[in-house]
Amino acid sequence: MGPLHLAFFLSGIAGLIYQVTWVRQFGNVFGNTVHSASIVVAVFMLGLGAGGYLAGAWTDRHVGREPGRLVRLYAYAEALLACLGLALSLVLPHLAVLVAGWSHYVAGTDGWLELSAGSYAVRVALAIGLLAPVTLTMGATLTLLIRALLPTLEHAGWTVARLYGVNTAGAAAGALLTDFALVRMAGLQAAQLMAVGLNLAAAALAWSALRVVRVSSDGTAREPAATDPPA
Repeated sequence: MGPLHLAFFLSGIAGLIYQVTWVRQFGNVFGNTVHSASIVVAVFMLGLGAGGYLAGAWTDRHVGREPGRLVRLYAYAEALLACLGLALSLVLPHLAVLVAGWSHYVAGTDGWLELSAGSYAVRVALAIGLLAPVTLTMGATLTLLIRALLPTLEHAGWTVARLYGVNTAGAAAGALLTDFALVRMAGLQAAQLMAVGLNLAAAALAWSALRVVRVSSDGTAREPAATDPPA
């Protein structure tokens, strides 16, 4: 596994640590209900998709297919994820009192009090405002690496499969690690700080890959094989 693939594996672990811990953290803030979890997961997935699309459109217009610059942008994206993840880990524990003050209840058809539509709207707006920057950046990372490692999307083949595969393997490891070890042993905030560290490690690996990544005749980047001569 080359440095870029290892970086993307670590990024996958970090992404699922964030997702699992944020669902729990927002549950503490919004109330531990299916509505709270649905809001977080929906915003998370929407941000990933939109980030991938916007990164592709932006790089095609402003960067083209300059492998070194794309790998450098990927490293910057991972470093930015670390900063945003750290900021969220510090902000989320302090939001419960604020959100409680904004919450209003109305009598439902069965006579029980339930959150008003306005209170749900505030929760959705807050989740989007907090999660959009980090999930858009997270979604951009796959697109940046695909653009760096492929000549055209028509020739994606196993390159995209490997990238997506190592990221998915990292995501599975992150989900297992978070639920069965990190949260139990260290708590929600420490788990998020570990994800921050993994993003920084991915950024460092991508930056180091700039020294060994080779540019092939079609102008795309590739990581050196074992039989390649040293750079």
